[in-house]
Amino acid sequence: MSAKLLRAGSAAAFSVVLLLAPASAFGQATPLARTPTSDTDEAARAKRIAQRFERDARVLTVFDRQGTIVTTVGERAIYFQPVFSPDRTRLAVIKNDLEKETGDLWVLDVATGSGTRITSHRRWDEESVQWPVWSPDGSQVAYVALRGGYEGLYRNASNGEGREELLYRHPGEMILLDWSPDGRFLSFSSTDLSGGTMYALPVAGGGLRTPIEVFRSEAQAWGSRLSPDGRFLSYASEQSGTQEVYVRPFEPSAGAAATRTRSLPSRTPSITSKCSSPAIPTFTGRNVATPLFTTNTSTSPSLS
Repeated sequence: MSAKLLRAGSAAAFSVVLLLAPASAFGQATPLARTPTSDTDEAARAKRIAQRFERDARVLTVFDRQGTIVTTVGERAIYFQPVFSPDRTRLAVIKNDLEKETGDLWVLDVATGSGTRITSHRRWDEESVQWPVWSPDGSQVAYVALRGGYEGLYRNASNGEGREELLYRHPGEMILLDWSPDGRFLSFSSTDLSGGTMYALPVAGGGLRTPIEVFRSEAQAWGSRLSPDGRFLSYASEQSGTQEVYVRPFEPSAGAAATRTRSLPSRTPSITSKCSSPAIPTFTGRNVATPLFTTNTSTSPSLS
């Protein structure tokens, strides 16, 4: 089987291009100094805020595949992790407020730039949010949020109405990257010194869900992304000694024992130094910006 995994396809006519400033924790800002206690402290803090904004603030810019600017979205601000809605009319994005020292999830209208705030967090050294993904019909957004010292998977209506729902609380860090095309699962990964694990979290039902372990590796592995038909899972791993992209069947109902791994070395340039985070694999036609380069991959024997 031959596949072009990182190719910009016709389903994605344009993509968000955002130049990210260096940041820690995959997009979470470094806290400023504590609350000032004098006029001098206040002036110094205001100066630091102005300097950081000037250095790090960006305008979300939409380009077509020929590199022509299509439009800009929203005001100049400090953004992280922009993700298109399935119909490409909205963007879910993390937006930092330097004055309040908070980071929250917003949904921006691509045409008008108007925004809807989805989360309301305390200071980012206490609470944070990252890794937004859209439901297949665009009615909901899911995300990872740090609350009370624990990371959890949450979802909320993309129009900002109603209360958010806690789906699952994880003992470690999570990278959430996809919502299955049939709407049944959230795909996330977790990695530590012992290796990486890919999970599928059932979305249906109520209360806290139990994730299904899809695959566990003794090597570092992260960035679980689903194919447009939901049959395959791509992820990045260092099991060969270098960062490469791998693909495996996605069968969460059968559990990890029923899946097989086939190495698909991407041989693509690393984007680690450009995005300040590990390279994330992606399939064509999904609801996020795809890297603007092509890689040829093959499997033997077939994964089908």
